[in-house]
Amino acid sequence: MTARGLLKTTIISPSCMHPLSVAMLFVTLLIAAPAFSTELSAVLATSRVSPPASVAFQEERHNPMFEQPLILDGYLEYVGSGALRKVIESPFQEALSIEAGELLITRDGETHRLPVKRNKALEALLGAFEALLSGDDASLKAVFDHEVTGDISSWTIDLKPKSRRIGKHLSSLHVSGDSNGVSRILIRLHDGEWHAMNLRHEAPTL
Repeated sequence: MTARGLLKTTIISPSCMHPLSVAMLFVTLLIAAPAFSTELSAVLATSRVSPPASVAFQEERHNPMFEQPLILDGYLEYVGSGALRKVIESPFQEALSIEAGELLITRDGETHRLPVKRNKALEALLGAFEALLSGDDASLKAVFDHEVTGDISSWTIDLKPKSRRIGKHLSSLHVSGDSNGVSRILIRLHDGEWHAMNLRHEAPTL
C-alpha cells in the first residue's frame, strides 16, 4: 500500500553503529488531512498512519569531516505497531529495521542486532517516533519540547529533546510539509553534523 504521507529518519553503517544515530534513521510517516491546526494534538489526530505504508526518500548527510555531503536514495516503511524499516538502495545497499524491541542492520548478507532497551535514550527516541506515527501527543510531549507553526499550505513542527542525555546526541528535529504531507526532515546532531531528508510522494508498495 502506498502512502500519501511521508516517513522520517537517518541511517548509519555497521562500521559506525552509534545507537542514537541509528535511532534517527527512522523518520515519521504522516498523512495530511483536510483540516489543520497549530495545536500538536490536532496535527497528530489528522496524521495517523494505517500500516502498512511506504515512501521514497533522498537523504543528505552533512558532517564537518566530509568534503561533500553523502547522498542516499531508498524508501521507508511503516510495517505495523513498533515495526519500522528503512532500505537504502544507492550508493550502497542496506536495510535497517525495528522489530520486537531490537534494531536489525543488514548489509552484505550479514545482520547486526542491537537490543533497544539497553540504551534508554535510544528507547525514548524510538518511542517518540512511534508516538508521531500513532498520533500519541502525550508520549511525544513527554520526550520533546515542541512548537507547531503555519497552516495547511505550509507548516512546521520543531522538536527539541527535554532530556540532557538525549540532547547530547540529538540537538533538534525540524519537520516541514504542506497539504500533501511531510516533505522534509532536518535532523541536527552534535558537533555540527546534520542530516536532511527530502520525501517523495511516490513510493514502492509493500
